[in-house]
Formats: sequence, structure tokens, C-alpha cells
Amino acid sequence: MLSCGELCACRILEEFHITQPTLSHDMKVLIEANIVIDRREGKNTYYSLNQEQLDSFYQSLGYIISDKDDCICHPGISCDCH
Repeated sequence: MLSCGELCACRILEEFHITQPTLSHDMKVLIEANIVIDRREGKNTYYSLNQEQLDSFYQSLGYIISDKDDCICHPGISCDCH
């Protein structure tokens, strides 16, 4: 849901049919993981993705899963598992 932009906690609650304490706990975990950003406006809390952090993660993941010259999947790379 947050990939579409910032959302109020009340909107998220409507879609997931969970309790407010459950949402608060789950979002706290995501905030501590630096995946989600929260902001308060009056009594409402708004959540959005931490796009900068996610972009960094995607870049790192892309490097990890990309084909490299020394990958064991290339012919000629030996395996010492005998």
C-alpha cells in the first residue's frame, strides 16, 4: 500500500482489518528497520516508504545477485567439494 505513497494509519487499518496496537507494533518494527518513515499530524500518524533506504537496498541486492566473472556457474570454475 505504501508503494503508492504516504498513507494515514486509519486508511491502512481499514484495508487490513487489524487492531491499532497491531499496526503500531508492526510499523514500529519497519521504522526501526529504516524501511518506513512516520510523521504525526494532530492525532493522525502518516506512514511512507523510506525510498532512499530502499533504493540503497535494491542497489546492494542487485550487486549480490548479478552475474560475476568468478561465479561458480561459469564453465571452468572448479568446485572443491569432492
